[in-house]
This record gives sequence, structure tokens and C-alpha cells, in this order.
Amino acid sequence: MNQPKWISIIIISICFSCSPNPPAIVVGQNYQGGVVFYVDGSGQHGLIAAPVDQAVDDSWSESWLVTGATGVDIGTGQSNTTAIIAAHGDSDSYAAKTCNDLELNGYSDWYLPSKEELSMMYANADLIGVFAATYYWSSTEYDNDDAWYENFGGGGPTIWNKYGSNHVRAIRSF
Repeated sequence: MNQPKWISIIIISICFSCSPNPPAIVVGQNYQGGVVFYVDGSGQHGLIAAPVDQAVDDSWSESWLVTGATGVDIGTGQSNTTAIIAAHGDSDSYAAKTCNDLELNGYSDWYLPSKEELSMMYANADLIGVFAATYYWSSTEYDNDDAWYENFGGGGPTIWNKYGSNHVRAIRSF
């Protein structure tokens, strides 16, 4: 049976407009409430930085409590943030709580980046936007006295007293 030509054209048009792979997401792209600064090998998952700082003088902690937030690698910032909040609660203002409580651009799943997530953010800072040439907290604890931070004024992670005040920039995963 012969089909009218217009049916064949519609079917071909539909098939050509279908794409099995969505477009790749790239570093520097505005996406889901912030700016992408890391994309995994799939091109569909990664990390987003908030477009502005959430604090300029937050401490990492208000006590010498060991929290167990020792994840260093990309992908461990959320679990670190959860561990810090579980140990410290809601009584004070501190970097992890500032990120965890953030509601920005329609998203509320922000967290404090791990040491390596923060280092990746520093490596792509020029594609993200404005950062102060100063220190930013990570969610990675070093010991009961210190935690890791990144120097956005010259690079390099190092440790510092948890009571010290640093800048805070939240991230989220996609």
C-alpha cells in the first residue's frame, strides 16, 4: 500500500530532530543557578559554583570539635558539609551552615566544597566570575584545630585555624 508522501516526510523529520545525546555542558556555562566549574567524563554531570560569595568573614567552626569531614576528593563536599552540620548543629554561624542554608536562584542544595573541589574552582576562577584575592574555606577538616582553605590571591591549598575568618563560596552538583 502506498503512503502519501507527506507522511514519509514527517517521519523522516521527526527522526532527524531526535538526538540520543543531549548537548554537553561546559565549564564557564551559566547553568542551574550558578556557573559550571567542573564536568565529569560524561559531559552531563559536574559542579556549579554560586555566582557570588556567600560570606566574607565566616569561621570554619566555633569549636575545636573533630567532625569527621575529611573527604578531600571531588564528590565529597556534600558529605563533609553534612558531617560538619551534624557535629555543630544550628546554634552558630559557620561556613558549612552558610552554604547548607543557602537558597539561591531557585536551588537549595548548596554545600561547602571539599579541598579538591575548591582547588578545581580556583583553577577555573577566570571562567566563573569575580573572586576576592583572598582565602576561601573548604569543607575538608585537617584535625581538631585546622581545616583546609585555598588562597585565591596566589593559589595553593593550606591549613588554618578553624576559628579564623575566610570567604565562603557555595557549590552544588548536577
